[in-house]
Amino acid sequence: MGPIGSFHPPNITSGGIGKDYSDAEMARLLISGIKRDGTSVIFMPSGDFRWWPDEDVVALISWWRKQPAVDRPGGANEVGTLGKVLDRQDMLPIDIARRIDHDAPRETAPEPTPTAAYGAYIAKLCQGCHGPTLAGGPIPGAPPDMAVPSNLTPHATGLADWSKEEFFRVLDEGINKDGKKLDPMMPLGTLKAMNETEREALWAYLQKLPAKPLGER
Repeated sequence: MGPIGSFHPPNITSGGIGKDYSDAEMARLLISGIKRDGTSVIFMPSGDFRWWPDEDVVALISWWRKQPAVDRPGGANEVGTLGKVLDRQDMLPIDIARRIDHDAPRETAPEPTPTAAYGAYIAKLCQGCHGPTLAGGPIPGAPPDMAVPSNLTPHATGLADWSKEEFFRVLDEGINKDGKKLDPMMPLGTLKAMNETEREALWAYLQKLPAKPLGER
């Protein structure tokens, strides 16, 4: 990410750092952003899925434990001066654990239903790139060749003239309304795996957002 820094997701299989983590330590990392050595995760959006119910956290850790070991070293994260400035000004979340109120009870989502109330929690997973308002626009300090997140609000520069079917096509095929493929930066595999309740809830929530112009993050 140019002058912001260089970020390398670690190898979390049992062939990497996964072998050093207990289930409890991994659960704390997922919901609190704190590594086993007590330091914060970097860039990992733990706050975005802190609302997961305990059974989801257990399910993810159980699946993770069954993955084959991969013998591949992970690179070191390097946060540049610009990255530190943007982080301190809350323009780009890099130091994650300090943004989480660890003394507050965990917020929990309502039962999964195809409603805006549930979609508000699904949409938390979009805020890391599209911004707190989901209006998208360039990520502060990002290199000019980095993809620009789209506006997900019902504004003319966003989803104002989109149909639900067109939005679902993006989730299923990664193809925009104009027929162009989305940038690989979008987690298309995750989006495609959303079930009907989740996608209906997400769409319902996005339709209720205040319409904001592209870039009003």
